[in-house]
Amino acid sequence: MYWVTPRHLAGDDGALADRIGDTLTGMAWRMWPTARNTLLYVSPDELRGAEWILAAYPFELGGLPVAWQISARPLPSSAMTEWNAYFTTGVPPEALADFLPSDF
Repeated sequence: MYWVTPRHLAGDDGALADRIGDTLTGMAWRMWPTARNTLLYVSPDELRGAEWILAAYPFELGGLPVAWQISARPLPSSAMTEWNAYFTTGVPPEALADFLPSDF
């Protein structure tokens, strides 16, 4: 049940890390904590990554704290990412989950 409709206007429910973490592990992404106290998830093909960064290294975009950094690289052997996307707190979990389809 959702209290606000349309749902995209609702914002996150304070459980953004847990909900997205469950989504990623459900898609067989591996997770481990980093030395920087973040949670890093890596896709099965090792081309995509998602990192919960809010707790350890908060920074802001447009005055909003960034919660997740999503990145992709062209080849597993490539050390550099090709692109990054940043999601701030307040993003509904289902909006971020839709950004991460299993065939992404």
